Amino acid sequence: MNNGVQQNLESRVTQIERELAEIKAILVLKKGDDLPWWERIAGRWEGEEFDEIVEEIRKNRQKDHEAAVRAANAREAKAKHSRKQRTPIHKR
Repeated sequence: MNNGVQQNLESRVTQIERELAEIKAILVLKKGDDLPWWERIAGRWEGEEFDEIVEEIRKNRQKDHEAAVRAANAREAKAKHSRKQRTPIHKR
């Protein structure tokens, strides 16, 4: 084999080995991600910060609930109105 070709291959193999070592290091760091999401985030927030987050979530859920109720009431009123508009065939 040509000396230049051999050096090129050795250089490429060295680069691949370096990159493989980096990938292995990343995979080792990712091992901790095997935990369920609730265990990974447990203890992140404490005290008032946690209470504020819970309150914001509660407010958003309440707004979503109110919007859903309004939409359902509007659909129900529209359906009721359209039923009133129809005259039964036997009464025509």
